Amino acid sequence: MTKTSRRWPFAACLLSLACGTATAGPYSTMVVFGDSLADAGQFPDTAGPRGSTLRFTNRVGPTYQDGSGEVFNLNSSTLIGRMLNVSAGDLAASTSPVNAALGQADGNNWAVGGYRTDQILDSINSQSTVVDPNSGTLLRSRTGYLPANSFRADPNALYYLTGGGNDFLQG
Repeated sequence: MTKTSRRWPFAACLLSLACGTATAGPYSTMVVFGDSLADAGQFPDTAGPRGSTLRFTNRVGPTYQDGSGEVFNLNSSTLIGRMLNVSAGDLAASTSPVNAALGQADGNNWAVGGYRTDQILDSINSQSTVVDPNSGTLLRSRTGYLPANSFRADPNALYYLTGGGNDFLQG
């Protein structure tokens, strides 16, 4: 082994030690964009208790059936946000007609079940809409994330972006 080739493992070890001591600062908030896998409850849950919102995953038991009156549990992006101590209000749905009807503030979760990647991009750059998938009725629309924030992204926020499955399913 040459003298130069011995230095690389040593340098890598030193670098890994330096990285191990670095700590990330707290995030100011968490902003989520995506589809049903990250949707925090944009749609009303007509089969659930008053004020409940529909999610496409994580219905709480014991029957796990639509129309059972059982609510939905939190999704992965919300659980991650909680572990990072992001406020519950920031993790709430951004365009929920239920929140608007109840006078609750909009959150930073812009994910909407059924969104394709072009619609995810629209929720960032132009307009976020929640449309009933069965009837096509517009339930709520609001200015997208960047226009609502003077086209400035929070440099201290954690951004969570997921999507693509609906592009495949909707062709």
